[in-house]
Amino acid sequence: TYKSWLFSNQDKFSQESFIAAAVALGLERDKFVGCLSNTKIGDIIDRDFAETTALGIDSTPTIVIGDIALIGVMPFEEVERVILQELVKVESQR
Repeated sequence: TYKSWLFSNQDKFSQESFIAAAVALGLERDKFVGCLSNTKIGDIIDRDFAETTALGIDSTPTIVIGDIALIGVMPFEEVERVILQELVKVESQR
Protein backbone atom coordinates (compact mmCIF):
# COMPACT_ATOMS: atom_id res chain seq x y z
CA THR A 1 0.00 0.00 0.00
CA TYR A 2 1.04 3.62 -0.40
CA LYS A 3 0.99 4.05 3.38
CA SER A 4 3.43 1.15 3.77
CA TRP A 5 5.68 2.69 1.13
CA LEU A 6 5.69 6.01 3.00
CA PHE A 7 6.75 4.43 6.27
CA SER A 8 9.47 2.29 4.74
CA ASN A 9 10.93 5.05 2.54
CA GLN A 10 11.02 8.08 4.83
CA ASP A 11 14.62 8.79 3.79
CA LYS A 12 13.57 9.16 0.12
CA PHE A 13 10.83 11.77 0.36
CA SER A 14 10.47 14.05 -2.64
CA GLN A 15 7.58 14.97 -4.89
CA GLU A 16 9.09 12.81 -7.64
CA SER A 17 9.43 9.78 -5.37
CA PHE A 18 5.84 10.18 -4.13
CA ILE A 19 4.55 10.21 -7.70
CA ALA A 20 6.74 7.30 -8.82
CA ALA A 21 5.59 5.18 -5.87
CA ALA A 22 1.94 6.00 -6.50
CA VAL A 23 2.23 5.01 -10.17
CA ALA A 24 4.15 1.82 -9.28
CA LEU A 25 1.35 0.92 -6.85
CA GLY A 26 -1.28 1.36 -9.55
CA LEU A 27 -2.70 4.76 -8.64
CA GLU A 28 -3.81 7.09 -11.42
CA ARG A 29 -0.96 9.55 -11.96
CA ASP A 30 -3.04 12.61 -12.91
CA LYS A 31 -5.45 12.21 -10.00
CA PHE A 32 -2.57 11.62 -7.59
CA VAL A 33 -0.66 14.69 -8.80
CA GLY A 34 -3.87 16.74 -8.45
CA CYS A 35 -4.28 15.64 -4.84
CA LEU A 36 -0.59 16.15 -4.09
CA SER A 37 -0.69 19.73 -5.37
CA ASN A 38 -3.97 20.62 -3.63
CA THR A 39 -3.08 23.34 -1.09
CA LYS A 40 -6.31 22.77 0.86
CA ILE A 41 -4.93 19.51 2.28
CA GLY A 42 -1.55 21.10 2.98
CA ASP A 43 -3.26 23.94 4.85
CA ILE A 44 -5.10 21.43 7.06
CA ILE A 45 -1.86 19.57 7.78
CA ASP A 46 -0.04 22.83 8.57
CA ARG A 47 -2.82 23.88 10.96
CA ASP A 48 -2.77 20.51 12.73
CA PHE A 49 1.04 20.57 12.94
CA ALA A 50 0.99 24.07 14.46
CA GLU A 51 -1.62 22.99 17.01
CA THR A 52 0.33 19.90 18.09
CA THR A 53 3.56 21.89 18.26
CA ALA A 54 1.86 24.49 20.48
CA LEU A 55 0.71 21.66 22.75
CA GLY A 56 4.26 20.29 22.96
CA ILE A 57 3.41 17.10 21.07
CA ASP A 58 6.39 15.94 19.06
CA SER A 59 5.96 12.21 18.61
CA THR A 60 3.48 9.70 17.28
CA PRO A 61 1.38 8.15 18.34
CA THR A 62 0.16 10.62 20.96
CA ILE A 63 -3.39 10.49 22.27
CA VAL A 64 -4.71 13.40 24.34
CA ILE A 65 -7.57 12.54 26.67
CA GLY A 66 -8.73 15.46 28.77
CA ASP A 67 -5.51 16.95 30.08
CA ILE A 68 -3.50 13.72 29.87
CA ALA A 69 -1.22 12.89 26.95
CA LEU A 70 -0.47 9.24 26.29
CA ILE A 71 2.78 9.16 24.33
CA GLY A 72 3.77 6.08 22.39
CA VAL A 73 1.96 2.83 21.82
CA MET A 74 -0.25 2.03 24.79
CA PRO A 75 -2.15 -1.12 25.62
CA PHE A 76 -5.92 -0.80 25.34
CA GLU A 77 -6.26 -1.23 29.11
CA GLU A 78 -4.15 1.89 29.74
CA VAL A 79 -6.17 3.99 27.30
CA GLU A 80 -9.39 2.69 28.85
CA ARG A 81 -8.11 3.48 32.36
CA VAL A 82 -7.32 7.08 31.41
CA ILE A 83 -10.67 7.55 29.65
CA LEU A 84 -12.55 6.29 32.71
CA GLN A 85 -10.40 8.45 35.01
CA GLU A 86 -11.15 11.55 32.92
CA LEU A 87 -14.87 10.73 32.81
CA VAL A 88 -14.93 10.61 36.61
CA LYS A 89 -13.30 14.08 36.68
CA VAL A 90 -15.90 15.48 34.28
CA GLU A 91 -18.79 13.95 36.20
CA SER A 92 -17.49 15.33 39.53
CA GLN A 93 -17.36 18.84 38.05
CA ARG A 94 -21.05 18.85 37.12
